[in-house]
Amino acid sequence: MKFLPLELVRPHLIPLNIVYYNPISNGGTFSDPDVLTITYKDQDSGQKFVFDIKEPKIELFITKP
Repeated sequence: MKFLPLELVRPHLIPLNIVYYNPISNGGTFSDPDVLTITYKDQDSGQKFVFDIKEPKIELFITKP
């Protein structure tokens, strides 16, 4: 997971929840940043981490069946 800070990079880290927040659709303005919130869990220790990415760059891949 190349976008995580180095202190969160662990071998058994799995994403639990991913939430994209668009402020315009929730009553905000264009000056408010979009936020991507990702919740992770370390399977070895059981610890959970929440990481926010402001103004995320999202790569989109389209595949055909």
